[in-house]
Amino acid sequence: MNNEIELDPEFMDTVIEAQFNVVKLGWFRTLYYYMIDNQYRTTKRLDEFIQEQLYSPSPELLELVKVLRTQDMDETIINILKWVYTNTVYDSDDNVYNRTEFWSIASNTVDRKRGDCEDQNGLIYVLARLCGIPAYVIYCAIGDVFGGGHFWCIYYSTKHRKLVSIDASYYPSIISIEDRPEFKFSETKYKSIWYLFSDKFIYKYGN
Repeated sequence: MNNEIELDPEFMDTVIEAQFNVVKLGWFRTLYYYMIDNQYRTTKRLDEFIQEQLYSPSPELLELVKVLRTQDMDETIINILKWVYTNTVYDSDDNVYNRTEFWSIASNTVDRKRGDCEDQNGLIYVLARLCGIPAYVIYCAIGDVFGGGHFWCIYYSTKHRKLVSIDASYYPSIISIEDRPEFKFSETKYKSIWYLFSDKFIYKYGN
């Protein structure tokens, strides 16, 4: 990922406002640290947590990229979602890591073939970026869903000009990008986004 052109912050401000205007306006750039391992009280800045995984991906991840990547970004992201949904099982941090909170890196999720929402959907994000999907169309989101806090991905299709959710955990669906409903907040599904982030930036909604 080191060969990718650095995204200009002002450009990203414009992109976020344009793509998410169907959701709500008023996003601003910020920094946010999250405790990714409660046992050792390890905190990481969200964008840096993703960055580190992209700088030196495992051979297993690179082999997956060869299989999943196509010339069409919409097709590629659905290939990735299908693979994660089919080849990993949702399981709690208590069961997998014997901890109440632990964010696994993508290669560990592939090896263990199980994990919770940030493990499964974090793997989707890392694979998407390794497949060449740019950081201004694929995002990680942490927020509130019907039932509690959640981590999922949001993808902007430049072909169909719409935002869609990409989620292997809470609301999994492997239908095509063309047939997916546009992402919107709902009291019975995705209720809010606390932080929107990638390996390049972190945004928060504010009035």
